[in-house]
Amino acid sequence: MLRILLVEDHALFRESLSAQLERCADISAVFKAANSHTAVQAFTDHRPDVILIEAGMSEANAFDMARAIREIDRGAKIIFLSRQACDSDVEEALSVGARGLILRFDGLTVLSQAITDVAEGGMFFSEPIRKRLGIKNGQLSLCQSCTPALVGLTPRERELLTHLGKGASLKEAAAAMDVSYKTADNQKVSLMRKLDIHDRVELARFAIREGLVSLSSPSPHARPGPFTPTASM
Repeated sequence: MLRILLVEDHALFRESLSAQLERCADISAVFKAANSHTAVQAFTDHRPDVILIEAGMSEANAFDMARAIREIDRGAKIIFLSRQACDSDVEEALSVGARGLILRFDGLTVLSQAITDVAEGGMFFSEPIRKRLGIKNGQLSLCQSCTPALVGLTPRERELLTHLGKGASLKEAAAAMDVSYKTADNQKVSLMRKLDIHDRVELARFAIREGLVSLSSPSPHARPGPFTPTASM
């Protein structure tokens, strides 16, 4: 029987998912936390078998939280929940020693299998992520990562990329950034050179893939609904 710590700052999702997990036959308890402080305290108090952490928490850095937990116990088994399989989330998850990363649309059946595999000492990544993983220098890593190029962008270039990824024209992006069209155009040329991307459509795809732009993004704080079981547990 497994004990789970669920770290999620969105109350509705946290309560919904915890209720679904509590109905799983092999889970005996689900402890809940909404921020870094309560997560570290809950881990210290209960020492759960598996920790589930929302990668896109708005009030905390989920990956710094994971590092804090693993400083307490290097054997802590962490699975991240993510809205999309962007390279930056995968890279961060691997860098903090996570045992898995699950996409929100995978469903409860996949999540339950991930929890079981990780609790037993294995690893579990969603299929779109698993296809992009490989072993490099003895370590699990992304076979083809765009993250280094993203890290090389200036804050202004990242801001411009975000606007273009949302479908704004260069003129609209310049207005939103309060810069001249010429300045925005120079920044576009620079970021295209750094990313080795020379097409506006590909820039938008890159922004979405890297998590700078949500596929739906009705608002900065929008969240998808709870996990929907894909099969009876």
